[in-house]
Amino acid sequence: MVRESLFGSALVAAGMLFAADELPIMGYSGFSAVSPNLEMRYREAKECGLTALMQGFGTAGEARKCLDIAQRTGIRLLLANRKLFEADGSQLAAAVKDHPALMAYYVRDEPSVNDFDNLGRAVRLIQAVDSVHPCIVNWFGRVDRMQYWYKVPTFEEYVGQFTEKVPTPVLSFDQYPVLNPGLFPTPTFRPATGDCHLQTNWYHSLETVLDTSKRTGRPYWAFAISCALRHKPGNDYPIATEGHLRLQQNSNLAYGAQGLWYYNYCVDPKDPGKMFSHGRPLASDGKRSTVYERMRRVNRELQARAVVFLGAKVEKVRHTGVPWPGEGTRLTGEFLPPGTVRLAQGDLPKWVKSLETPDGGAVVSLLRNGGNECLAVVNRSPDKELTLKIDLAPGVKYVRSDGTVVAASLYSNEYWMDPGAMEIFCFRK
Repeated sequence: MVRESLFGSALVAAGMLFAADELPIMGYSGFSAVSPNLEMRYREAKECGLTALMQGFGTAGEARKCLDIAQRTGIRLLLANRKLFEADGSQLAAAVKDHPALMAYYVRDEPSVNDFDNLGRAVRLIQAVDSVHPCIVNWFGRVDRMQYWYKVPTFEEYVGQFTEKVPTPVLSFDQYPVLNPGLFPTPTFRPATGDCHLQTNWYHSLETVLDTSKRTGRPYWAFAISCALRHKPGNDYPIATEGHLRLQQNSNLAYGAQGLWYYNYCVDPKDPGKMFSHGRPLASDGKRSTVYERMRRVNRELQARAVVFLGAKVEKVRHTGVPWPGEGTRLTGEFLPPGTVRLAQGDLPKWVKSLETPDGGAVVSLLRNGGNECLAVVNRSPDKELTLKIDLAPGVKYVRSDGTVVAASLYSNEYWMDPGAMEIFCFRK
């Protein structure tokens, strides 16, 4: 069987598609810079499918030592030292900017608008010395009490002020949508399935972040949660299944993310273990957990199809389902997430004759990449299978989960999608 490359400069080797660059897949929170087994830990992260790790440090010497080890293991680092960067990180940037293992400077996590002026100054000082490696300041997504948490009434105002005052070349945001049932009674958190809850406003946040990325011309990175994070007695977030991880990362890609984060990959040296009691990819004793293997399998799929999304332009994102009646009604899989737009026949490209998901809801993203139009469909449930019925014109290609490309006509027009799974169809104009 002949396999074809749709993406110009992409290569076909052993039936696999390879892009010129890898999709950035990053692990949040790093190991101690003075740990004696950093090299082993970096190799382990690489084996898990991560291309970069966030790494704290105390001095420029520690930073360079970590970078040297990372270079030997084939992984890159996002250096993190809030106090140094926010004071004046230009000297550190001058000392490390030419290191091949450097990926970025992680300046701050989830600031309020009151921090923006100082962060803007800090970012300008670093980027004046190093314009190649981006400064990263990460946002938290839409929440119920924006005024309380971020000192502004809306998420749109928050990101608007940020992009005006803080000139980071890359945007970054986190919001963790998959929750254990019964712990969050607020309107933000509603049950989506029988086994877990989904935040109702997660896709609304993605809509805003995509619009902001388009408006500013800045690419963005987005997070998935990979640990059983605890905010109060009982675990707020369940141990991540492959369905949970796929749903988050596939949705991020469908909304145009150009880099993917995992929170939390490993043990934060400063954390006493209370917030991350279990469910991390790396357990408290440093041994790999089942989540490590789940993440490794998901990352292999993400990287295999990265060529579809790297540098792609998102034309539109729509959702299948019926309008949600609002408060008091359980938000199950067939209802549209608030803040999203329902798919209409006119939204589909001409080479898609029809598309429906009769037993649930899906994200439907139309992207352009080079001379290709691509349709990515994501099962919106983290734990239920979805039926996708799609009628395609002749000449459409199907991008399988291992990155191989075959004629879609080899398959029936009915796909049974695993939880969080994504199907991709492409047509070369």
